[in-house]
Amino acid sequence: MQKALILFRSEDIDVSAREFMSTYASYMQEVGIVGKEPNGHVVFPSKTAPVEEGYAEFFDEWVTLSEALEIHTAVSMDLYTDAWFARDPKYQTMTASGQLMPHQICPNREEFWEYGAEIVKELGAYPIDEILLFGVGFIRDEFCFCDRCRKEFAPLVDQEPARLTHAYLTENPDYHDKWHEWRTEKVLQGLRVLQSAADSLIGAE
Repeated sequence: MQKALILFRSEDIDVSAREFMSTYASYMQEVGIVGKEPNGHVVFPSKTAPVEEGYAEFFDEWVTLSEALEIHTAVSMDLYTDAWFARDPKYQTMTASGQLMPHQICPNREEFWEYGAEIVKELGAYPIDEILLFGVGFIRDEFCFCDRCRKEFAPLVDQEPARLTHAYLTENPDYHDKWHEWRTEKVLQGLRVLQSAADSLIGAE
């Protein structure tokens, strides 16, 4: 049976990282800690993302101790759920009816892929074993119908961008399949950028 990884949030631990480790380290072979929250803030010193005040020292001590104790350490990133980056509506994902999701980034945004890649590089500078990505795709089948997605996808199904709807896609199985394929490729493109950032750190060692 595969073991479940316990993922901790710094704000949920009311003692220092050293005290926590001294109490529980003997019970742990692997452990996870949240590095980037859904609000877009990170819990470690960053030149890229806004920093959640009060947790950077805890994070640094946590990963330093877990390395010294040879505990496999994972750090999580909420990717496209990012309220801070989504302050600019042009990055928000959108339904066909024009409803914006104010905390969710459209995955078809190269500039956000690069932003995420910089965070991966910052995390990779710490002595951790893996980075866990959450929320790496389109949130539902009905997304995304922002201007960029409409303009890129509509020509693939013989439709004008402004007239592209989810119903138009679901009524034609071939178009719906193309929708899935196109969105999958967008997600994979973003992941390749993050993977390249991670690989660059390995090559620098």
